Amino acid sequence: MAKRSLKDGDGSEPFSFRLSKTDAEALKNKIEAAGLTKSEFIREYVLKNKTSVVARTSASRDKLKLIRLFNKAGNNINQLARSANIAHKSGRLSEETYLGILKELQHLSRYMKGSLNDVD
Repeated sequence: MAKRSLKDGDGSEPFSFRLSKTDAEALKNKIEAAGLTKSEFIREYVLKNKTSVVARTSASRDKLKLIRLFNKAGNNINQLARSANIAHKSGRLSEETYLGILKELQHLSRYMKGSLNDVD
């Protein structure tokens, strides 16, 4: 494949993303098998639409509202968990109370995650 040059004034923009080690290895193997550089591979197979792209459906208004509320609640829950952890480490909170708080926080987390699946 001929080396692609940039037109004057077009400039270039770096593009990066993270992959698991397994996915990264699979992508490297595909790039190597194609005999292309990473950039050439992305241009050829992604930008020229030689891949199968599955569009995700947009979240409903209710789900977006629930996510925003959960994000706000999550911040408060993290602050509570941090305070409980600090109090426990300093001896101001008993082991029993500390474990009870952790259990309730885990229960709340599971409930919140489950609720997101029930919306839409």
